[in-house]
Order: sequence, then C-alpha cells, then structure tokens
Amino acid sequence: MRAPGFTLIELTVVMVVLGVLAATAYPRFAGRAAYDELAARDLAKQALRQAQNLAMGRTDAAVRFLTTATSIDLRVNGASVARPGGGSYPVVLAGVGLNALDLSYDRLGSPGAAATLVLTGTERTLQVCIDGVTGYAYDC
Repeated sequence: MRAPGFTLIELTVVMVVLGVLAATAYPRFAGRAAYDELAARDLAKQALRQAQNLAMGRTDAAVRFLTTATSIDLRVNGASVARPGGGSYPVVLAGVGLNALDLSYDRLGSPGAAATLVLTGTERTLQVCIDGVTGYAYDC
C-alpha cells in the first residue's frame, strides 16, 4: 500500500510549469509603462474624433478639446461631456504627460489650425497630429 502524497516527479513537473508561466507572464506586468503610453495615445485620438463628431452634429456651439499636463477634456458650452461607453471628461492620464492644447472644432469638423499633441511617457514620446482643415487625428 502506497503512502498518500506527491512523488518527486510530480512536484518537479509542477515547478517547471509554474516557472514557464511566470517567465511568460512577468514581462506583461513589469513593462506596463509602454502599454500605458499606447493606451493614452489611443484615448487622445478617440477624444479628438469624438470632439469632431460632436461638433459636426451641432449648430449651436463649437466643441473644445482641451489638454493640461495630465488630463484630456471635451467641453460644449463650458460643460464637460460624457465619454462613449460610460464615464465623463476630464480624463486624468497616469504616467503620461501632455502638452497644453486648446482646439475648437466648428460645425464642419475643422479645428481651424493644424496642431500636434505630444504624449511624453517614461519609455518614449508619442505624437498625434491633427489636420487643420479636415480635423483628422493620426499618429505622426
């Protein structure tokens, strides 16, 4: 009759599997700054496109896209607007700095002048360019 418990081979296999899982999962959590920077850039582009779409659907007021060193805000008639999918502006970005920007989209979706939004993180600096005529926001 065998004694209850695990054999040395079973314990070794479990340790090897845990080691492989740890080696593949650790870089995803340790190198998070690069992902935060990309997420902030995507959020900024989404906010710029939302500002443009809101402005094209309105005839009473322009839509303002504002950034501070750490936040993004969309305003209509001085009030912050709701974000798609829930929540509201302003959005505070953690770990990413922004240049100050104030764009006012007209009813044609144009900000009136070209601009560049610079996002500075710990790993790299990303830029989002805004076309002055069409208002299109893209990576540059």
